[in-house]
Amino acid sequence: MLKLEMQFEAKKFDSSDVLGWIRQSLENENVSNLNIQLNGSSDGKNNGFASDMLFATATGVDQKGDKKDIRLAIKASKEFGHAASDDFLKLLFEREVLVYQQLFPTLKKFQQDKNITAPFDDAVPKCYKTFTSVDNASVIVLVLQDLNQLGYKLHDKMVSLDVRHIRLVLEQYSKFHALSFAFRDQRPEEFKAVAEKFFCHSEGITNGSHYSSVRAKISQNLREASREDLADQFEKVVDRGVKEMMVDILRDEVEQSVIIHGDCHSNNFMYRYEEGIPTKVMILDWQLSFQHSPILDLSYFLYQVAGENLNELRELLEFYHRELTKNLEALGTDASKVFPFSSLLEHWEKYSFYGFIFTVVYLDLFFVEEGTKVMFGNSNMKIKYIEAYRRKLIPAVDNYCNYKL
Repeated sequence: MLKLEMQFEAKKFDSSDVLGWIRQSLENENVSNLNIQLNGSSDGKNNGFASDMLFATATGVDQKGDKKDIRLAIKASKEFGHAASDDFLKLLFEREVLVYQQLFPTLKKFQQDKNITAPFDDAVPKCYKTFTSVDNASVIVLVLQDLNQLGYKLHDKMVSLDVRHIRLVLEQYSKFHALSFAFRDQRPEEFKAVAEKFFCHSEGITNGSHYSSVRAKISQNLREASREDLADQFEKVVDRGVKEMMVDILRDEVEQSVIIHGDCHSNNFMYRYEEGIPTKVMILDWQLSFQHSPILDLSYFLYQVAGENLNELRELLEFYHRELTKNLEALGTDASKVFPFSSLLEHWEKYSFYGFIFTVVYLDLFFVEEGTKVMFGNSNMKIKYIEAYRRKLIPAVDNYCNYKL
């Protein structure tokens, strides 16, 4: 996430802007006689906190003469200004471009070399092209595959994920993390050349008034829910200073590190279903990707989405590690050498505070009234769906303060 204590205004692109992006993006798709239909934007409740989504359908003829439809989701940043928060926002969009342009192709090639039949790149949307400057405006644009076309849906953010949904994500995280471990193990110099670009913007991540206000905000919510016991425990946990504890984690040099996803809240996963059962997941939004412990992904994801299922935390971590071990074996690396389960437990003890705090600091943003302008750093936004909010907040605090692996 990021420090935004103002509301970014979107650059108003006209249809010629969008049509130009699409035509350039599809130059290598071997489709002729393109007809492009703009399907509108996500103005309102579906807008990103710092970007807008535009949708389009491109129809043409492939090399066999058959009709082909390509549905696109175009992610356009707000226009960057000159404030420090704008600088950090731009860095985040540049990081996502780096992920799609360099990281994923490198990992795809590594998996092909290893003859991996179910690669991780099946769990991320195709990126057709990126643009880092549009009409001399300071904006960044990514032209992506529209996952709605493939039947993927967001899960209801008001409801905690069940174990089936959680395991789908853990399976994909285990694939993604295994690639870093194996790549470093087998090709250390190549991995270093890639990973050094994924440094952590610790100052941007930890800057903002939301960290200084979290103690009072969470304690108040817990007391209003008649959980004075958890409020007292939470205050003791954060008495040292939330920002200081987060900075210590982010600046730690982690030997058993991977390139992480980083932005693990519920709206960054889309699921496909068969007869009501989730069978596949896509992972979105890679702006917070950097090199650190895999626990940063696991803790943020589990604390944010699991709710009452956090009582199965040990079992979920064991499941993740079994999948990690299996994926590392397929890649030709021994899990007991690079990240045994004992190391996972040690990392959880040391780094899970990161995911816990990210969850409680930003959780209220998902429970305000639809259409509310989200202002990071604003501790006075009114939570509309208070009971749903507490159904996620209370298990997260209870688990972090009381659950022992």
